[in-house]
Amino acid sequence: MARVEKERTVEELTEMFKKAQAVVLSDFTGLNVEEMAELRRRCRDSSVVYRVAKNTLARFAASKADLEPLLPYLTGPNGFTFGYDDPAVPAKVINDFAKKSGKLTIKGGVFQGEVIGPDQVKRIATLPGKDVLLSQLLMQMGAPISRFAEVLRSVLREFLYVLTQIGEVKGAEQREGEAEEKPEEKKSEELEQGKEQP
Repeated sequence: MARVEKERTVEELTEMFKKAQAVVLSDFTGLNVEEMAELRRRCRDSSVVYRVAKNTLARFAASKADLEPLLPYLTGPNGFTFGYDDPAVPAKVINDFAKKSGKLTIKGGVFQGEVIGPDQVKRIATLPGKDVLLSQLLMQMGAPISRFAEVLRSVLREFLYVLTQIGEVKGAEQREGEAEEKPEEKKSEELEQGKEQP
């Protein structure tokens, strides 16, 4: 590889390390050409990038990206899986493929700027995806609002019930008052009629 090409590769890897939400390192020893093609296809389908690079170039790139704690992992064959959107996706893709093939080995990775070991990568692989987590968060945030709305509705129902009861009581009182006035009116009419008679 020519020097200019090496420098370009280091620059590309540095940018990839800097921009990625997560990077998973894996040892692909034992994978045949078809299995590598399948791994790359799965990565593409999941919107992550799988890249193989020489360790010397990867070390330069990791150092330039301020990821020195990653250097001890850069021995032997390394495949790098870069995820730019959902940080859990690279871990899921590699973990699933490792289980299926029985040949791929997870070595470690970077999760939102922090270097992590293989066990942490496997734990991240079991987390729900970003979309699922967001929907769960929205449901949790919405629950108090819906409870508050239900409380308001019940208060309004109670208020309307009380108003209805007050209206019924007032109506009954008014009818009673009218009923009491009528006998008095009759008596006064009778008295007046009695005065008019000779």
